[in-house]
Amino acid sequence: MARKLRVLVDIGHPAHVHMFKNVIRILQQRGHHVLVLLMDKDNAGLLLRQNDIDHIRVGSSSPCLVKKLLTYAVYWSKVLRIAHRWKPDFFIGESSPSTYVSRLMGKTSIMLFQNEHAFLDMKTFMPTTDVVLASTSFSDRLPAGRTVRFPGNAAMMYLHPDYFTPVSGEELGIQGRYIVVRLVAWSATHDQGERGISRSELASFLRKLERFGRVVLSSEEALPEELEIYRMPVPPEDIHHVLANSIYHIGEGATMVMEAADLGVRSVYISTIRRGYLDDLEKEHGLVKCFNTLAEAEETIMEELDAVSGRNMPCSGFTDLNRLMVDLMEDHPGLFRRMRSRKWWEQPDLRSRYIFR
Repeated sequence: MARKLRVLVDIGHPAHVHMFKNVIRILQQRGHHVLVLLMDKDNAGLLLRQNDIDHIRVGSSSPCLVKKLLTYAVYWSKVLRIAHRWKPDFFIGESSPSTYVSRLMGKTSIMLFQNEHAFLDMKTFMPTTDVVLASTSFSDRLPAGRTVRFPGNAAMMYLHPDYFTPVSGEELGIQGRYIVVRLVAWSATHDQGERGISRSELASFLRKLERFGRVVLSSEEALPEELEIYRMPVPPEDIHHVLANSIYHIGEGATMVMEAADLGVRSVYISTIRRGYLDDLEKEHGLVKCFNTLAEAEETIMEELDAVSGRNMPCSGFTDLNRLMVDLMEDHPGLFRRMRSRKWWEQPDLRSRYIFR
């Protein structure tokens, strides 16, 4: 029987719960031991509990850079103590600060990097990562000899039909055709100085959208009273079901635009921040259009809504990252040596195992 692994999973954002819940499930089904550590942010802890994932809370995130660095110091101390007792073989996560602990302990870290704009993560955590996982669309420099590229994006870890079955709009309590609009708080360190949808133009824009269907507004920030009528009427943890039943998505958040497109929903991204995975969805798949301001995007939005008839087919040819990450641990370092710094998806046996049909 193969050796049972001990895998430490670092969660620092609600999106990480979605990304790694299926990796955790597969590891446990194969008899491996998993320890989940939570650096709490927003509703990440709630999502872990709703997915019945046992975890240890080791701190909470702060949008302030100085406080964030102090928080990391406490986090490293706690994680080092826990890891010394638990003795993991692998540390996994998304651009996680746990790479420093794995390096100190001489263990292997496998980290997903998908945000070129997150300069702090790129400069501080990538150098101490043993295996860097990054999409072929990632536009920044990556470390030679330590990188495994893959076609697609991380949202397919939890939104591909193999892993996700949406409930109907009727079950959600949202009837008929509707458009999802997403606002972000612009509080992350890498958001400073950036912008998206002008709040002074928002109310009049939402009224224009109403002629195409109901408007469902999801927001990280408090809404003025006049916009409360648009607030999404279901819990935030149901957002993927909401997206899957929508006819169109407009947002400032790159992750949700990626998610909508992966579900086959045409989307418009309005932000001065650029992401390689959105460029890929725009240029290669035609499901996303990117603009800096609402004024630039409005004409395109109205034209597309005039023509929209329903969802497109979800993207194909993307990587099953859940299976890939588990196999990289079970067959380490053999599979990593075969995949690093080359187009592994052109090899028939690897393509058939790791690329969604």
